[in-house]
Amino acid sequence: MVKQQKVRFDVPDDFTPEMRESLGIQFAEEIRRRSESGIDKDGKKFPKYSKAYTESLDFNNAGKSKTKVNLTLSGDMLIALDVLTHRSGSVTIGYEKDDDEMNGKVEGNRIGSYGGKPDSTKARDFLGLPESVQEKLIRKVRSNF
Repeated sequence: MVKQQKVRFDVPDDFTPEMRESLGIQFAEEIRRRSESGIDKDGKKFPKYSKAYTESLDFNNAGKSKTKVNLTLSGDMLIALDVLTHRSGSVTIGYEKDDDEMNGKVEGNRIGSYGGKPDSTKARDFLGLPESVQEKLIRKVRSNF
């Protein structure tokens, strides 16, 4: 069984359930947008694809670019990112606990293992947001309610 991949964000205590849900959706959308631009949770470019991967049938069938790393071979991994829970003071986004396949894919990207040993030089940890982006989205949600 693969560990569930998720990230918890602190949110203001005065946020209503509707505000927390909206914020969680916006956090997930921002992670998708940024990841599709090839940027990790810390604002760094994702490491390049391995030669073996760029020569694979899956890679070629998907029409991927060897230079644009964006975590979207099929698009399923980023689409599956969702709000898991929201409680007073927090929002958690990630992947369903019982989806071992998806959690495995996410873990492989986050730690750079891709079916082997973890390698930080190959890691593409996309699951998170810089504090400044979180604060901007919190302000946006607050102004919409």
